[in-house]
Amino acid sequence: MKKILVSLAALVLVASVGRAQSFLDALKNVAGSAGASAVTDLLGDALGSLTTVSLPGTWVYKGVATDFSSSDALTNLAAKAAASSVESKADEALAKVGIKAGVAKFTFSSDYRFTITTANGKTISGTWTQEGSGVTLKFGKVYSFLQMDGVVKGNASGCEIVFESSKYLTFVQKVLAVVGKITGNSTISAITSLTSKVDGLRLGFKLAK
Repeated sequence: MKKILVSLAALVLVASVGRAQSFLDALKNVAGSAGASAVTDLLGDALGSLTTVSLPGTWVYKGVATDFSSSDALTNLAAKAAASSVESKADEALAKVGIKAGVAKFTFSSDYRFTITTANGKTISGTWTQEGSGVTLKFGKVYSFLQMDGVVKGNASGCEIVFESSKYLTFVQKVLAVVGKITGNSTISAITSLTSKVDGLRLGFKLAK
C-alpha cells in the first residue's frame, strides 16, 4: 500500500511540474521576452528548490545571486527588478578582488573544507556544513571567524547559495580589506542603501559545474 501511495505522489509531482512548464510557455507568449525572462527565473527558482544540491566538487562562480525570503510570487517578481542594481554593485565590488564571474572557482571538499580561488590565484578558505537546504560557511581568524548561515537551492545551470544581506555584505567588506587591501566603505554603504529598499533580500553566489 505504501509503495502505491509513493508512486501516486511521484506521478502527481511530475504532472504538477508539467503543468507549470505549460503555464510558463503560455505566459511567455503573453508577456513578451522581458516578462518571459523574469517568469522563467521565478519558475526555475521554484522547481530548483525541489532538488537537493550536493556541494562537494569544484564550481565556477557565475555572479552575485539575489533571492527573497518572501514566498509571495508577485512580490518576488517585482523585487527582482529592484534588486538588479544591487547585483551590479556587488559584482563590481567582488571583481576588484578577483571574484569574477566565469573565472573564480569555489571548491567544496568531502572533508568539509572549502576554497574560493580568485582570478589572480589568491585563495579564501574555511569550513562548510550542510543540512538539507541549509548551508553554513565558516572563515578563519583572518576574516574574524565570520560565519555565514544560508540556503542552497538548485537551478537550471547549477545552484545558488544565498545569505541574509547583512552577513553577505560583511563578507564582501572583509574580502575587500584582506584580499584587495581596499577598505570598500563607500562601496558597502552604497550597496547597504540599495538593499534597505528591498524587503527580505538575500544575497550570495551563483555557481555552476
